Amino acid sequence: MPKAAIIGTTSWGTTLGVVLARRGMHVKLWARTEEEAREMNQARENRALLAGVSFPHRLSATPSMEEALGGALIEALGYGVPCVATDTGGTAEIVPHEHCGYLVKREDHEALAKRIVDLMRDTDTRRLFGVNGRAHFAENFTAARCAERTGAFFDEIIERRRTRA
Repeated sequence: MPKAAIIGTTSWGTTLGVVLARRGMHVKLWARTEEEAREMNQARENRALLAGVSFPHRLSATPSMEEALGGALIEALGYGVPCVATDTGGTAEIVPHEHCGYLVKREDHEALAKRIVDLMRDTDTRRLFGVNGRAHFAENFTAARCAERTGAFFDEIIERRRTRA
C-alpha cells in the first residue's frame, strides 16, 4: 500500500494530502500540535485553512513526526534512494552513514542542507548509495527477513526458558 507523509497542514499540504488519499495512498499530515491534529481528525477536514474539503478515510493528522515519517527511510532504501537523515534513535541502523546515505546531527540545518546538495551534485556517490541502500534493504528489511529475525528471537527466548527449567 503506497504511503505519503506531508510535513505541515497548510492549505497546499492539506490539498496534496487529500488528492493523494483520493488516489489510494495512505497519508499522514504532520500537525504542529496535538490539538491541531485532534481537531482535524475529529472534523475530518482542515477547518482553519481548507474548510469544506472532507478528508478521505486514508488521510489523518498526527502531531508526531516519527509517526508521520515512520518507515520512510526503509522504503527509500528499498527503492534505491540515497538518504539524508538526522542521527537520532535507530536511524544509524537503518541508514549506515556514508554507506547508504548521510547522517547529520539533530537540528543541524546547515549540515542537512549541505549533505542534500552534496548528493545532488555527486552522481557517482548518489548511485553508490542507491545500490548499497537496495542491498541493505534486502539484507535487513524485507518481510521475509523481518519474519526470520522475529522467529529467531522467539526461538531464543523459548530455548532460554527450557534451559532454566
